Formats: sequence, structure tokens, C-alpha cells
Amino acid sequence: MKKCLFLAAFLPLLLVACKKSGGSGSTGGDYYMKFKLNGTQKNYSTVSGVTSGAGGYHTLALSGAAATSNQNGEAMIILLNSTTAFTAGQTFSATMLQGVPAIQALLSYAENSQSGKGYTSSYPNITPGATATVTITAIDATHVKGTFSCQLVDESDYTTVKYTVTEGEFNSRLSGQ
Repeated sequence: MKKCLFLAAFLPLLLVACKKSGGSGSTGGDYYMKFKLNGTQKNYSTVSGVTSGAGGYHTLALSGAAATSNQNGEAMIILLNSTTAFTAGQTFSATMLQGVPAIQALLSYAENSQSGKGYTSSYPNITPGATATVTITAIDATHVKGTFSCQLVDESDYTTVKYTVTEGEFNSRLSGQ
């Protein structure tokens, strides 16, 4: 339920954000998030990312969104947690961090057209069907690029695998906090 509220809060902000293009830095090109959701291609040009770190704990949050033909929208959120600074070549999974009550990689997907419906890769201890793998392929102070895949379970019961996400890629501008 908390993740549904999290996604509901982010979705309107993402849908009104402007398209970022012509990025500078090591990643270059248009900013995007794209993936296949149960084999159907999804392409989001509204993307954003934020990173923070304090006290030996680091978080990277990425979001991608698109308005659908009925203007209800959809979004994918990627949340990474680490006890070290983020670097290229790191891979994160849906497992708990050692000594910290946080999941390494949490992915959530929401379709606003399905009010109250959310899908997540979270809670590895209660969602055996959920999986997540995220790899950072490039990162600097202002950009991040990487790949992802996951199995998302329905948040209504945390057991039913609803979506398989494959061939995920992102290229996003980063802001720090």
C-alpha cells in the first residue's frame, strides 16, 4: 500500500515534467527509460533521477512516465540502495543490504488507469516470485545510464506474478540532494 501511495505521489509530477533531450556528459543523447512489459515495448521520454548519500548510506531513485491514450498515464520507479557510492559496473538485486534494513533494488510499476493497482519487486522475504536486477553502466555527477529486468508481483497479494520486465534501459539526468 505504501508503494501505491509513493507511485501515486510521483506520477502527476512525472507527467508534467518536460522532456529532456540533448544531454551532456558521458551518457549523451536523449534521456529515456524503455523496457518490455510482458513483451510489449514501453518507451518513456519523461525521466528523472535523484541521488543522495549520508552516513555511509546511498540512494538512487529513477522514474520514467508516459501519458497513455486515455491520459491516465503509467510509471516505472527504480530505487537503488547501497552502503557504498554508486559506480559504473555495480549490479543490484531484490535482496536485503547487509546490516541495513533496505532492499538493494526495488522496482515498482503503476498504471493510473487501474486505480489502486501497483506491482512491485519488493519484500524478498514475502514475495518469492518477485525479482529485480539493475546494473549501472555509466554514472557521473549529473547522469546515470544502465539496464534492468524484473518480475513484478501484484501488491494486492504479493504472490501473483503479474508482469515480466525485460530489455530495460535507462539514461537519465541526475540531481543530488
